[in-house]
Order: sequence, then structure tokens, then C-alpha cells
Amino acid sequence: MERARGVAATGPTAALVRSGHRAGIHPLHRLQSQAGNAAVARLVAVQRDDAAPTTPTTPTTTPGQLHIEAHEVAPTPTTTQAGDGAASAQPTGGGTQPAQKQFQVQYAFQGQATQATGQPKGQADQVAAVHQITAQLNVSHHDDDHPGTEQSYALQGGVDASTGHFTGAVFQVQDALVTATHNHLQGQIFGNASAGVAADPSGVLRPVAQAGVGVQGNVVINNTFQVFLQAQDQASLMAGPRGATVSNSEQVSAGIQITFP
Repeated sequence: MERARGVAATGPTAALVRSGHRAGIHPLHRLQSQAGNAAVARLVAVQRDDAAPTTPTTPTTTPGQLHIEAHEVAPTPTTTQAGDGAASAQPTGGGTQPAQKQFQVQYAFQGQATQATGQPKGQADQVAAVHQITAQLNVSHHDDDHPGTEQSYALQGGVDASTGHFTGAVFQVQDALVTATHNHLQGQIFGNASAGVAADPSGVLRPVAQAGVGVQGNVVINNTFQVFLQAQDQASLMAGPRGATVSNSEQVSAGIQITFP
């Protein structure tokens, strides 16, 4: 028996089938296309989010904070330990410091050997011992631990130890180079100039100008009291009735000094 062969539909029926197929397949195809497009769009969006560069976060600071940080990392001055253990800025310029002014009073017993070196001729050499009192303003430019310079402005008078006669008074300016104090000992070399009145060999007070150089050693008992020994060579020019007298005097003195705060 032969199987029936399919016969292609023709006519209105074929058209209806074709139309039915179109009506059933087309909406499903469109829905699938929309779903696929939506999935692709989501995948692309995820990939874009993963690939996007991350923006670094910068800590926000105020100008005041930045200033404080710069101040904290700024280098600090070098310091050294002072003698008492306290930190002090360096350098300090050695022993140099602001001038310190002190009022001082001295008493000295002075031996003098004076030789006339000019007119009038035939004047005899003189040897004398003098009690000498000095009141002075001393200006120091160093501390006791360092050498330095000192200036003094003094009013000085004397009395002859043998006769008790007044020997004269002068105003003296002195400049000295002073050593540091070590084991209570201090030394200096000095030069001075003075002007005033002095007694001539007859005891008459005459105008005089003097200049001297010398050395001195001090024993510093404390900040108030010192003992000193001094040697000085001094040249003098004294006015007189027969002209000026030029003389040279070697002087050795021992005395005490009191310093007032």
C-alpha cells in the first residue's frame, strides 16, 4: 500500500497558514531580541564600571595644618650644654658679652723711685712711699672664664707715708687686657694716661700729665674682695717756675680692691 504523499496547500488555505505562522513567530522573536539586547547592555555597563580609573582621595587639610607641619619639620638650632647643664644656643662669641659696669675702691701702699730726665739739670732723684686711694668705674667686656678687655675711669690721690703731706690728685683713664680667672688668680697688662696736680720736691702742687704701662696680678677672694700686686713704669711732665720737668718713675704697689655690686 502506498503512503499518501503530502500535497502542498494552495489557495486561500496556504495564505492563511503563512499568515498564521507570521502572526505566531514574529512576536516571540521580537521578545527574544529585546531580552538579549538588555543583557548585553548590562554586561557592557559592568565592564565599563570595572575599567573606569579610580580617583585617588586627597586628604583635605587646612592652611593652618600645612603651616603647623612645616613648622614641625623645620630644623632647630644647634645647642650645647652649658656648664650648669642647661642647653644654650651656639655660638655665643667666646667670652665677649655686653659691658658690665662696676664701682670699685682701691687702697695701695706704693713705693716710688723717681729720676729727673730733663730740665732743670741737677735735680736729685727721689725715693718715696705713698698711701694711695683710688675710686674708679670699671667697665668689663668679658666674663671671669674668658680673657678680655677692661677700661677704668679713676680719681686717684695720695699722701706721703713719711710726712703725711698730700702728694697730688689725678684723673686717670686705663685700658687693660685681662686674663681669665683660674684658681682665684688673674693677671693683666695695662696702659694709662692721667692729668691733674702733683707736688714738686718743695711740696708745691703743680700741673702734671702722666702716661704709664705695667703689669698686675690679682688674687680674687670673691666677687667683692681682691688683693693685688702691681709694677708700673710712668713718665711725667710737670710744669714749674723754671720750665717743665720731665721725669721717669718706677712704681711698685701692693693693695686691696673692693667691688660694689
